[in-house]
Amino acid sequence: MSFSSKIKNEAAVEIPKARHCRIAELAAIYSGLKPQGRVRISKKIIIFKTENLTVANKSYILLRKVFHTAPEVMVRHHRGAKGSNVYMIALSGEDIVESFTKTMKLKPDYDISCGKLIQSECCKRAFLRGAFLVSGSMIDPNKSYHLEIVSQNSGYTEALKRIMGAFDFDVRITTRKKAEVLYIKEGTQISDFLNYIQAYKCMLDFENVRIVKGVRNNINRGVNCETANISRIVSAAQKQREDILLIKQKMGLQNLSPGLRQIAELRLNYPEASLQELADLLGPNISKSGVNHRLRRLSEIAKNYK
Repeated sequence: MSFSSKIKNEAAVEIPKARHCRIAELAAIYSGLKPQGRVRISKKIIIFKTENLTVANKSYILLRKVFHTAPEVMVRHHRGAKGSNVYMIALSGEDIVESFTKTMKLKPDYDISCGKLIQSECCKRAFLRGAFLVSGSMIDPNKSYHLEIVSQNSGYTEALKRIMGAFDFDVRITTRKKAEVLYIKEGTQISDFLNYIQAYKCMLDFENVRIVKGVRNNINRGVNCETANISRIVSAAQKQREDILLIKQKMGLQNLSPGLRQIAELRLNYPEASLQELADLLGPNISKSGVNHRLRRLSEIAKNYK
């Protein structure tokens, strides 16, 4: 099961207690299905069509609870390549259709005036839950952080932008196949979104992935840093040995001052030792910086011969 499906299954279980929140979530489902041609509405019947059983179940429950009547359910087998089912949830009767039109505040073209329905914070959360349920998706967090909601209606897009902006989400918008895609890529904000739509288990799973990836990245950075330090030490030691060998060839180490001769011989004998290790070999009377100073003096002498 994909991570998106897990989120939707968890979000579908949450049924708002307040009627206005149920209406808000139903409005999001309606607004997501209608531009896809999956809502049929006339004076006598309203039909929601979807191939997603989770969306069908949630639509049925919300319609039943909001309008206090049991919708008709029809299932047709789709003959396409996938062989999936098409679920149709219908409310019939002029009185029910009229009640639906007034309750959902439908405009003459049957679009929803979302701004009139969604005022309180709880309704905004319910609307986001319905929007993700019907037209949202999320990439497996082990691969990347990316959550999106697809909109094929400008009014629906504006409602989503306004609501997500009210929760301080950094929403970005792109176009894909004539549809607008609102997406979030920042890990903390995705976690907040899952919390707002009450997909708590998925939020915890997502946070666990973030923690593991964070620890792994810290370890990798530490290893890379250590590797780089070792490479620098080895490169510096190799250059110091080359300088000392040049001095040995040109003037002989016996002609160096005692301190320089001592550090030169140690470097030749311990080519991979760090500055601190060389200082420890020389005893307590010289520090790491003292060793570095002597090696720099040897480098300057070698430069004259170069």
